[in-house]
Amino acid sequence: MTSTEAITFTIARPYRASRGGYYTLSRAAWKAMTSHGFKQEDIENGLTYGRVLYSGKACFFIIGRREVARARKRGIDLRRQEGVHVVCSPEGTILTIYRNHHVRKDWPPRASRRRPWR
Repeated sequence: MTSTEAITFTIARPYRASRGGYYTLSRAAWKAMTSHGFKQEDIENGLTYGRVLYSGKACFFIIGRREVARARKRGIDLRRQEGVHVVCSPEGTILTIYRNHHVRKDWPPRASRRRPWR
C-alpha cells in the first residue's frame, strides 16, 4: 500500500444498515492485516456478518460463534473468520483488525436480572 493508494471496502449488510457501506483501510490496519495473516475476505466478512458493538466512538464488528452459526444456516462458511474483530472509526475508517476468541472478555458483563438476596 503506497501513500496514494487506499483500500476501500463497499459493504451491504444483510440484516442491518451500515454507514453508507463505505470503509477505508488505515495504514495501521493494513500493517496488522499483513503481519498477522488476515485476508481482505476476513475484513469483508467481519464488516458484513459481524456483530456490531460500540465502545466510546469506536465501532467493533465481531464474528463470534453465534455469527458463524447464523451464517451456516444461510449456507456461508465463516469458521475460518471466527474470533475476528474489525475496529472502525465513526467516519468509516478501519483502525485495526485482530483475532480474539473470547468475545465476552472484551466487554463488561450484562446486568443481572436476578433479585438480590434479602
